[in-house]
Amino acid sequence: MGNAIAALVASIVTLCLCWIFALPALVLSIIGMVLANDNSSASRGCTLAAWALLAVGLVLGVAYFALHGAVLFSDAFGVTLPGPPR
Repeated sequence: MGNAIAALVASIVTLCLCWIFALPALVLSIIGMVLANDNSSASRGCTLAAWALLAVGLVLGVAYFALHGAVLFSDAFGVTLPGPPR
């Protein structure tokens, strides 16, 4: 159960801090899923929640970096993005 809770905490931190704890969360989630077969369903539930939060954090991180890159490249090349007038 300890690995499942650690994976859940690391996934929540990944969601907040954008990828810093993604690798430890992934490793702990894998360990928690393997050990969840021997433990109760609560451990399995924590591990599945950790996987879901990790996925959401990674998707939001990719979206953030894609938008940030689009804004940086639009300023560098003189391209204007649609939006309110300046």
